[in-house]
Amino acid sequence: MNIHVSNQNTAQQPTHHDNLRQQYQELRKQLEVDPYSGLPLRRKFDRTLTAHLAHMKKAGEIVGGVLVIRLSGLLQQAGTTDYFYPLLVRIVSNIREMAPEQLYQSDRIEELLIFFPQSRNTQMLHDLASKICDTITNDSVLSEVVSVRTLFYAGIYQFEWYDLTPNIILQKCYYAVAEAEQLRSKMALYTEKIAQSYLRREEVGREIAKLVNNGFKGLQLYYQPIFNNDGYLCGAEALLRWFHPDIGEISPQYFVPLAENNGYIASLDRWVVYQVMASRSRLNQKMQQPLSYFINLSAQRFMQPSFLNQVMELIKDYNVADKVMFEITERSAMQDPESATTIIQNLKQMNIGVILDDFGTGYSSLSYLGKFNVDIIKIDRSFVSDVVSDTNRQAIIEHIINLANRIQIQVLVEGVEKTAEMQYLKKLDCQMYQGFLFSRPLPEDEFINFLEQTPHIQFA
Repeated sequence: MNIHVSNQNTAQQPTHHDNLRQQYQELRKQLEVDPYSGLPLRRKFDRTLTAHLAHMKKAGEIVGGVLVIRLSGLLQQAGTTDYFYPLLVRIVSNIREMAPEQLYQSDRIEELLIFFPQSRNTQMLHDLASKICDTITNDSVLSEVVSVRTLFYAGIYQFEWYDLTPNIILQKCYYAVAEAEQLRSKMALYTEKIAQSYLRREEVGREIAKLVNNGFKGLQLYYQPIFNNDGYLCGAEALLRWFHPDIGEISPQYFVPLAENNGYIASLDRWVVYQVMASRSRLNQKMQQPLSYFINLSAQRFMQPSFLNQVMELIKDYNVADKVMFEITERSAMQDPESATTIIQNLKQMNIGVILDDFGTGYSSLSYLGKFNVDIIKIDRSFVSDVVSDTNRQAIIEHIINLANRIQIQVLVEGVEKTAEMQYLKKLDCQMYQGFLFSRPLPEDEFINFLEQTPHIQFA
């Protein structure tokens, strides 16, 4: 007799193996999705990109691009992840309306990855990326709680050949992100030149660390003379120069921002201040009237809690009663106007003068000008070029000088290179001048010769 056993009920009952498989699938799903943003993670991005690259190579068609958005500014402003994640979710929601299937979360919580499989050229990729970035900067809700201007930096890369990997593609995007941050720009497109620039910055960054740890060998101070309205030498700005034994001369416009990013700017600032104090007595022996020495300070150094105490030690060590002035940029002061005002007041109580540098190029700080109570404002050289023929620049400079004179703040104009520029500025009752018309920046020995030979210039 044949016995037939139905397995219908058995098939409906999940086995232990089925349960384990389901648990594995759920766990894998959880591991591939960020629990806060709800976005697929980097590993899925890598698989998607690898499959696309294989298909691209098989089809013989180079198409696609990647956008990396690094929300480091948002993370910094938020302060805590509890505040950061709700803002991140809002940004993700906005972007998903434009790229619903191609948005990923990087291994870094503040980094988003967007894949554009149909991007065929750099202009197309740039346009797509710009629209997505605009959704962040134009969000009125975000702008009420954070500064969207410094919220993020983005880098884009358009595929150029077949033999790519996800790691290579992201590295190119990271080069572009670093370039955008360096230029304080919203977004940058990867090029070979950007990669070389990034690698050079990395090299110089390492050399800055060696410089600080090896006693600042290669650093040198130059002095650029400053003349008053009567043609007499009244001061000098101390300018930092770096002569590297292998790389050669490195511009301060290049290495100072790197030192700020790498955390070495306070050490450089401190070295400059002590060097000026040490050489001040030697230089003043050549003058009947002591000169004022202008020392540039970074925003980080100026805002450090220990800064004022170190200034007091300098006054004690070098018997500095006056004739020393610290230059801070308008941008630095406006980062935290209230703290800047307090620090300036304390410096003035110590008879240390304060100059507001690059005036007119940063934030609109006219309302703070009287409140800051600085001694001098320095008009940026960008306003001086072609001032004789450019009526717009004339209007700006005349307004600044008139305003400063009314509230009893002196005006120093830098970048004066032509006699006609100086003559025009003199008619406006500008008090001080600095520029190549009078002298380029000079090393100390040449500056001493200049003091002896050129204490006065006859203005035409």
